[in-house]
Amino acid sequence: AAPAAPPPKPPAPAPAAPAEPPSAPSKPVAAEETIRVEISKVDLLLDMVGELLISKIKMEDKLARSKELIDFCESLGLEEGRRLRDRISKFAEDLTVDMVEMNYLTQEIQNRAMKIRMLPAETIFDTFQRTVRDLSRELNKEVTLKLSGRKTELDKRVLEEIKPSLIHIIRNSMDHGIERPEVREARGKPRMGTIHLSAGHKGDTVTIQVEDDGGGIDPERVKKKALERGLIDAKRAQSMSDNEALYLIMVPGFSTAEIITDISGRGVGMDVVKTNVQNLKGDVTLASEVGKFTRIAITLPMTLSTMNVLLAESAGEIFAFPLNFLEETCIVNEKDLITEGGRSVLTLRGRTIAVCRLDTLLELPRRTPPSPELQIVLVHSRSQVMGFVVDRFLGNQEIVVKTLGDHLRHIENVAGATILGSGEPALILNCADLVSLASSERDTGAASKAEGSEHSRSILVVDDSITTRTMEKNVLETAGYEVDVAVNGHDALDKLAARLYNLVVSDIEMPGLNGFELITRMKKEDRLREIPVIIVSALATDEDKRRGIAVGANAYITKGTFDQENLLGTVRRLIR
Repeated sequence: AAPAAPPPKPPAPAPAAPAEPPSAPSKPVAAEETIRVEISKVDLLLDMVGELLISKIKMEDKLARSKELIDFCESLGLEEGRRLRDRISKFAEDLTVDMVEMNYLTQEIQNRAMKIRMLPAETIFDTFQRTVRDLSRELNKEVTLKLSGRKTELDKRVLEEIKPSLIHIIRNSMDHGIERPEVREARGKPRMGTIHLSAGHKGDTVTIQVEDDGGGIDPERVKKKALERGLIDAKRAQSMSDNEALYLIMVPGFSTAEIITDISGRGVGMDVVKTNVQNLKGDVTLASEVGKFTRIAITLPMTLSTMNVLLAESAGEIFAFPLNFLEETCIVNEKDLITEGGRSVLTLRGRTIAVCRLDTLLELPRRTPPSPELQIVLVHSRSQVMGFVVDRFLGNQEIVVKTLGDHLRHIENVAGATILGSGEPALILNCADLVSLASSERDTGAASKAEGSEHSRSILVVDDSITTRTMEKNVLETAGYEVDVAVNGHDALDKLAARLYNLVVSDIEMPGLNGFELITRMKKEDRLREIPVIIVSALATDEDKRRGIAVGANAYITKGTFDQENLLGTVRRLIR
């Protein structure tokens, strides 16, 4: 027998590892770690998602056309037509399955990309506590800020761009709304006033609301001030409801407070707030009761990259109505409309709604013969509902919002553009502008509006510096205004004696007659008193600004922070 194998040798012991110094206890790893991503990279990702959505919309359009081909083949009634129909039907079924999967993936990518960009409202809300404390000391008032809805999420860009408007509203609440402690006690209120800032979701929009328990807004005083400033006539003031009167505070030229184009400064008019909100595709609503409260609610989309709209055709063009402005759609017979106050109106479920044709309002040539059957889009903005007659409804759709660029972004009645499934562009309508335009047509008539618009773009620039006045002249002429220049106050008065301008832009420090003296002289003459004046000056102290407003200037821009968009934006608000 073979000898038994020797037992295996035990393995040699491994060399001892060198001793390590004791390490600090490791930090527990969170289930979800916060990763910082550059916002430019998120924007790029969202742009790519937008292009993916456009591709999806185009595929949906092709699917719809393939179904039209099926109906066409069916109408042929031939054997070959039936075979072609079957093949196209099979293709359409396969494409439908692919579309369902693509819809799911696109939505998932979009949601995840947007989640990266969303921030809670507390990002800016919490900074307002210090604003209120500082203003309370400055105004000798006792005010507390109550916050709710701090976790409500919005697009980072929406939050950043709405912050200056919220600062202004809060300042207004503290300066004009909340009474002094002794006044509140005399009225049976607690000495400390309260401002409630809240945010909350409603569908695919977010509402940010600022409410104070102050003295409220007196609609009669508002109408009186609007009459004094020539913003409305006596007939309009008499027919205007209290609720409509509240919105006069957002008309350019209404406010008597400082209007400084640096929006982080004090006294930016409510017209600026309205414009900023509309630029964000949102709307502003007001409510107030004298002696009790004022509430300002801003409704905004959660994101500016996509939007749900109603597509409608008018004058051969396709327009998009944002759904957050839509009341409803209806089809009525033309004989159901009646004429009231020179306007066509529709009575719907007890409400009387003014109606106008969209193509007429936008001055587009009508391409279809009049039809007794009217398709109407009912749009709400602030306290008004207006009906717009279109040629046909094309259905609801999610669209990708494209900006028009800096050179076109101030066009009235237009909020942006989009690309349709057919590859054609379509304009997104600014519903707040539309309602405002339709209301002004109702109040003043299209003829008088058109007549006035021909002469509403002349500006006189007054500055002793050839560099400054040439620069301002070029900026304004590039924007389409007719501009004359004057070298000092005396020269300006000579030019104003020869012709009336729609607006004056003036420096302060000039030889002879300075800017303050020029404005004072203008306000003493009946024919010049109503011409709005913008001061553009190197003098930047609060005392200079207060004096500028005291003599009658409508806006004050400091040359140290001069920006041509600030100037153009202020001009548009004063004479548009």
